[in-house]
Amino acid sequence: MKELLERIAELECQNKMMRDQLYEFSKEYFTPNDAIVAKVIKAYKTRSEIGIDKYGTTLDANNTDDFLQHLQEELFDATLYIEKLKDIASKINK
Repeated sequence: MKELLERIAELECQNKMMRDQLYEFSKEYFTPNDAIVAKVIKAYKTRSEIGIDKYGTTLDANNTDDFLQHLQEELFDATLYIEKLKDIASKINK
């Protein structure tokens, strides 16, 4: 059993290394010419890494969360941010 667990850990490490190498290799093929698009892609990658570290899983592997509820809450937040920015803009434009 110990050998099996060690082998699994070794394979997981190899998988991570290969995934990282593939990502580095593929960056030149998938880097957009538009700087704004590249910035958003980089932000998504960073957000994904933070989420994996925080929750210990990927979004793809997570089949237990209530994603509709999460989306609704995020959209609630977005409307509040919009209202705040409108208030700021109206004060600047006075």
